[in-house]
Amino acid sequence: EHHGGMLWFAAEDKGVVPIFKMKADGTGLTPVYTEGTSSELSAKSGRIVFLNDNISRPNELFTLDPKSGRVSQLTHFNHALMDQLDLGVVESYWFEGAAGDTVQGWLILPPGFDGTKSYPLVQLMHGGPHTMVHDSWSPRWNAHAFAAPGYVVTWVNRHGSTGFGQKFAQSILNEWGVKPLDDILRSTDHLLGRFPNIDRKRTAAAGASYGGYMAAWAAGHTDRFACIVDHAGVNDFITQYGADITTYGFTQVLGGTPWENPDGMQKNNPMTYAKNFKTPMLITHGELDYRVPDGNGMALYAVLQAMGVPSRLVIFPNENHWILSPQNSIHWNWEVQSWLARYIGGTPTLPKPVFEGGGGK
Repeated sequence: EHHGGMLWFAAEDKGVVPIFKMKADGTGLTPVYTEGTSSELSAKSGRIVFLNDNISRPNELFTLDPKSGRVSQLTHFNHALMDQLDLGVVESYWFEGAAGDTVQGWLILPPGFDGTKSYPLVQLMHGGPHTMVHDSWSPRWNAHAFAAPGYVVTWVNRHGSTGFGQKFAQSILNEWGVKPLDDILRSTDHLLGRFPNIDRKRTAAAGASYGGYMAAWAAGHTDRFACIVDHAGVNDFITQYGADITTYGFTQVLGGTPWENPDGMQKNNPMTYAKNFKTPMLITHGELDYRVPDGNGMALYAVLQAMGVPSRLVIFPNENHWILSPQNSIHWNWEVQSWLARYIGGTPTLPKPVFEGGGGK
């Protein structure tokens, strides 16, 4: 938005999405409001109105005075609803990740966290790969919903994430899995050192899309997790190459093509390391997913089943790359909580879904 000779905009920056201002000639870049995630800026009648949310609160309308920089909240649409929820503490933390780089993550504690009690740890792995875990509320993968059964939850902006500079984002090109998994495992070590009451035998990992790639990659490269959840994962490059809408980018990203450089491509393919699969895995997928078609889920499930690795496949016939309808979302979260509880304990917060008329597969 252009207002008073200044450009006002929101941009990713180290886990949050602040409002910045700068002069029209590109100089004088200044962060103005740095809390949570701001979006949808509108400059009218001498003030800037925008949406703002964070991990513990959905979007509300805020207003910013361009002269003083003062920000005030306009709406409280979700206030009464949020007051009913018991949410744990959220904080940003930093640790030494892969290649000696300092890496940021979000820590979400379960409600009523008690330093004298033992807790499992759940590592959430974000998609993209070139996106950032915002300080932002989500109806899809909600960090508090993951923490509610009694888990310490972390969500790391591993190598390849945006918001931490171009070099950091490009550091995984042609080497998709190596640094990100190193970051995830170093984050786990960091948190185990900081919280002696996290049970190192009860850790799990969960991811979707590229995060699902990370889930499948982790299965072939570490045995540290008691179980894994993989939603809509890029689990097999040959399957993905033949079905994706963006095959043109694969040469720059995945190390090679199936005909010119199959070795380079297979080096980064999770399925290449199937001989190491032993971690129990829940695989979920939408049948209408055209971004990462559901053949990816079925291919991985078939291999795990043939190997005798404990695994479960749940296909949502009427969902795409994201599980969006409310009832399916409840069912998906129930599946995830039930799978985690089986291997790392915890108390699922959702009752078993009831299917009317025998629907659901």
